[in-house]
Amino acid sequence: MLLVWGITAAAFAAVKTPGQFYMLRLLLGLAEAGSFPGVWYAISQWFPPDRLAFPYSLMTTSVALSQIVAAPFAAALLKLDGVLSLSGWQWVFLGEGLPSVALAVCVPLLVPDGPEQMAQQGFSGLLTAQEIELLNSDRTPKAQARLNKSCTDDTSYQTEADNLLPVAAAAA
Repeated sequence: MLLVWGITAAAFAAVKTPGQFYMLRLLLGLAEAGSFPGVWYAISQWFPPDRLAFPYSLMTTSVALSQIVAAPFAAALLKLDGVLSLSGWQWVFLGEGLPSVALAVCVPLLVPDGPEQMAQQGFSGLLTAQEIELLNSDRTPKAQARLNKSCTDDTSYQTEADNLLPVAAAAA
């Protein structure tokens, strides 16, 4: 997905007609459609179900925070107007797309699919056997049953509501 997105984003630098723009925009949308579910799936391979909220929130927050870096970066790329006979807007698309292509090539080589695959993929030195066992221990049927009970137990929601009501009343 990341590879298709990067190539498509970089290809915007060569757009000459509205038809080309619309076709690339369609391809970009198709590539973007699976990005969040794909990242969430990858995160779920590393964390047990009852501990996914924090990594998911970090991922979602990072998207918003990335704009702090992206906006000045795009402004700097726009100042390259005329370099190598490219307009500033073309540099912006190249600056977004080409690093994504490089990342798409490197990530599968540098990041294992999950703790179970670390040794198989040659990453045995990143985590100790004890750390891998700890990550996998929460994936047992007993841990899954505990998670299912906590998600269906009405008292857990009531406790949260009891904690939030005084905060909401104080804010009003």
